Amino acid sequence: MKNSTLLFIGLFITLIGFGQSTTSKEEGVKWFSINDIDSLKTLGEKKILIDVYTTWCPPCKKMDEYTFKDKRIAKYINTNFYPIKFNGESKESYIFKGETYLPTKKTHELTLALGISAYPTLLFFDEKGNLITKEAKFFSPNEMEIALQYIFGNHYKTSSYARFKSNYEFE
Repeated sequence: MKNSTLLFIGLFITLIGFGQSTTSKEEGVKWFSINDIDSLKTLGEKKILIDVYTTWCPPCKKMDEYTFKDKRIAKYINTNFYPIKFNGESKESYIFKGETYLPTKKTHELTLALGISAYPTLLFFDEKGNLITKEAKFFSPNEMEIALQYIFGNHYKTSSYARFKSNYEFE
């Protein structure tokens, strides 16, 4: 009986520890790979957000730690977008819109094909995989909220970003 009680207590403590580590891993944006884009756009349910970064880029690291881990931003992205993270200097091959792109000595072929020359760059695609816009800059959580609302709400179809931003009210 004593051994069963100790076993039960040990199992309980293990499960509590597992639950805590699982919770911490669930914080932030749940990123897909760039290789997932073709299958995601065929679902046609959500717009696609691609964060193009590099490992040496300080603003990219700051966005990862500050913006993409902001609970309201992460929740909004995870709910309303298919978020994809792509290293602009990756050493892997990728398939994007049916084409294969290979690494080069520095900048990945896909980075060049997307016309990216600065990091971080965010690209927004509609539900069919058509590029809506791209922006090369650091986004604070508040700036990200405005951009996400602008894209998700289809305001880009009827208003300039500057006009939308000037009239935006935070909740």
